[in-house]
Formats: sequence, C-alpha cells, structure tokens
Amino acid sequence: MEKFSYEKNGYKRSDVNQFISEVIEKTEKLISTVKKQKVEIETLKNELDHYKDKDKTLNNLIITATEANNALKKFVEEEKEEIIISAKNNASKIVNEALLEAKKQEKIKQELQEEIRNLKIKIQRIIEDQENLINNINE
Repeated sequence: MEKFSYEKNGYKRSDVNQFISEVIEKTEKLISTVKKQKVEIETLKNELDHYKDKDKTLNNLIITATEANNALKKFVEEEKEEIIISAKNNASKIVNEALLEAKKQEKIKQELQEEIRNLKIKIQRIIEDQENLINNINE
C-alpha cells in the first residue's frame, strides 16, 4: 500500500486524489476486461452449444446410418437365401425334367431297336422265302 504525505489536516489531498484516480482507472479497466470476458464467454458458450447440437446431429446420423446398414445387410442376406432356395428348386426341377426326358428318349430308343429287330427278322424271312422260291424254281 502506498504511503501518503501529510498536510495540516491529514493526508495530502493531491496524493490521495492521484491514488484514487489510479484505483478508479484500474477498476474501470478491470470492469471493461470483465465485460469483454463475459461477452467472450457467452460467445464461446453459444459456439459450444452449436457444436454440441452438431455433435448430437452427427451421432444421430451415425446411428441412423448404422441402423440402415444393418437393415440392408439383413435384407441382402434374406434375399440371398431366397435366391439360393429358388436356384435349388429350379435346379431340382431341371434335373427331374432332364431325367424324365432321358427316360423318354431311352424308351424311344428301345422301341426303335425293337422295330429294327423285327424288321431284320421280316427281311430275313423275306430273303429266306425268296431263296426257297429260287431253289424251288431251280429244282
């Protein structure tokens, strides 16, 4: 603390006034600084709230995107299973149809082979009959 000079009626007025002026000036500077800091704090709080809102929005978007991704994965998996089942059913149907067609072709083949045998027998009989006829004519 400063020491003041003495006058007749106490401290020297000019020293006290000078001190009070300095205290007032420093106090006003402090008040001005505090006001600026309050404004700055309020601005920073508003910015912080703004970024907190953005953070919440981003978190919600991430959650929504994750849920959508999971739903899409589930849908794709179900679709894949349906395609596999359908493909297996179609494959079984195609194989069954091919087997039926093969049996049908085998039956036709057997019938044709039987006809060929019968025709060979008929031709052999005709040839034998013709030979007999020729033999009979020659005798």
